[in-house]
Amino acid sequence: MDRMEETARASPGNDSQGKVAMVKQEGDEDPCKPLAATATRKVILQKVARRRFTIRQNSVRRFRAGRAALLEVDGFWKKSNVVIGKTAFVRLCQSVASEIGGRRLRFEGAATDAIQEACEAFLINYFTALNLIANRANRDTVMTTDAALLKQSMNVLEPTPNEKPTSN
Repeated sequence: MDRMEETARASPGNDSQGKVAMVKQEGDEDPCKPLAATATRKVILQKVARRRFTIRQNSVRRFRAGRAALLEVDGFWKKSNVVIGKTAFVRLCQSVASEIGGRRLRFEGAATDAIQEACEAFLINYFTALNLIANRANRDTVMTTDAALLKQSMNVLEPTPNEKPTSN
């Protein structure tokens, strides 16, 4: 059953008519305080709670001429848009270098970044060409035959070291 609110009433047995008997139930506010004070306190607390969770919109920041461009360039330097993870690519570079050189070589960070950028650019161009070949064959899927055709067409332009160029 919900809380029942009892109103203040004068006690019938007392001679003093000014006294008021008030009953406080569990969870009620203090009966001696006026209801308006508790209501205003609740309203104030609700307003404070609303203010805490409002999102402040920052004003547009004005930079000196050229400062925004410098910040943008710094952001580009810090950000790297690479597909392959850096640690995995560094391990791959070290394993390939050890196969070629026979001993463990060390790479600078800038060198591995440059190699990674070049490798990813090559892979993007390679798969773009494979996709064009697959589209030419009315397919959506790239197949190994497409890779063989691309390799063969690239070898037409560059003779292999074993072949001697023919002179007429």
